[in-house]
Amino acid sequence: PFVVTLGMLSIARSLAIVASDNRVIYQFGDGGEIFKWLGGGRVVLPWIDAEGLAVSNLFVVLVIMAVIMSIVLRTTSWGRYLFAIGGNEQAARLTGIPVDRIKIQVYMLAGLTAAIAGILTAGYGGSASNGMGKTYELYVIAATVIGGANLMGGKGSIYGAFIGAALIFLIRNSLIMFGVDANWYDLFVGLFIILAVLLERLRGRTSG
Repeated sequence: PFVVTLGMLSIARSLAIVASDNRVIYQFGDGGEIFKWLGGGRVVLPWIDAEGLAVSNLFVVLVIMAVIMSIVLRTTSWGRYLFAIGGNEQAARLTGIPVDRIKIQVYMLAGLTAAIAGILTAGYGGSASNGMGKTYELYVIAATVIGGANLMGGKGSIYGAFIGAALIFLIRNSLIMFGVDANWYDLFVGLFIILAVLLERLRGRTSG
């Protein structure tokens, strides 16, 4: 799935560049201000009694989606089926789980969440381009692996991915604070991915 998905990503991105003539969009029409507020605005939490203290819309959406998906994965039969398919697809199929249907639903859900992320990113930056979100797939893999997910499937959690994403951006901000060239950022992310995978392998051998 990794290779096919990344291959399709490259094809879709190239087709989007050709179809749009690689233009950058700055005008979002009549609802442009609302669109930009969704990505760049802030929400004042009613239970916080502090003047001027507000939370980014991006963080609010992140928390809401994380809570919803965590509940779905942990308390519904669909979530249990998903982990079963990730752990052993053939065994899941033999137990009567509709593997193909659930895999299609997962890809649809991934597309929906990617669309939400794209809308928020465009609103945050005030523009939309074909290069927006490029290399984000690497950060997603890094966040999930650092958060304890198994790349082979069957193991992981939303909260783990949440913590992994927080660590990724903590690393980036730390590098900026120490004056490290931004070009080194991807190197550190790659090293953390390799380290997390190695630790997972060692943990698997120890338990085995």
